[in-house]
Amino acid sequence: MTQVDVFYDFETTSGSHSDPDSHVISIGACTNEQEMEEVFINRIESNYLTVQADAAGVHGITTDILRNKPGAMNRRDAFVTFIEWLRGLGPNVSMFAHSSRGVEEHYLVRELGEEGLDLPENVKILADSLFLARFDVEAKKRGSTDCKLDSLVEFCETKNYRHEGIHGALVDAKTLMEVVQELLKISDISPRYVNDWASCQNRITGVTKGKRKAEYN
Repeated sequence: MTQVDVFYDFETTSGSHSDPDSHVISIGACTNEQEMEEVFINRIESNYLTVQADAAGVHGITTDILRNKPGAMNRRDAFVTFIEWLRGLGPNVSMFAHSSRGVEEHYLVRELGEEGLDLPENVKILADSLFLARFDVEAKKRGSTDCKLDSLVEFCETKNYRHEGIHGALVDAKTLMEVVQELLKISDISPRYVNDWASCQNRITGVTKGKRKAEYN
């Protein structure tokens, strides 16, 4: 059964996933063979989202830009679009995000849970590429200085799709894909930093904030 690796990223309304009012405003995802058209979220039901200045400074999406974004959806429709795209990729899908255990998995659990949605059954693995890089001894021997995505691009000599330092969900996902494919040539990702959807949900909702912070640092 062929495994399909999906690389995904979220942009959000604030710079902290621990903020209960922080929400996903864009979803970017790709595989080696295809990419999902980036989905923008400007409202939850009829309530429009507000983007904080710290987050807008990273991804360049202000509240005004988001509210007037052509094709922007409400949250439920956006995540249904993402789920259906994943479902169409075949029976064995692995999802990679950078700092997934610290950020993306939290948003997945919270945003999908609030909408009463789940990832499709064909998603077998949720993997964190940050730890693929962080604990790769061979990578450190070869001169990797830190595990930021831009630093890993330089280390791996892969294409950086970002423009002038501005992030975006799809360009980050595409940049991550190039990096992970190179890192996987050095070492397999440790099972310690791989989850299935059920264990991801249980881990994030079943531990205290303090314990969660200690686990990721």
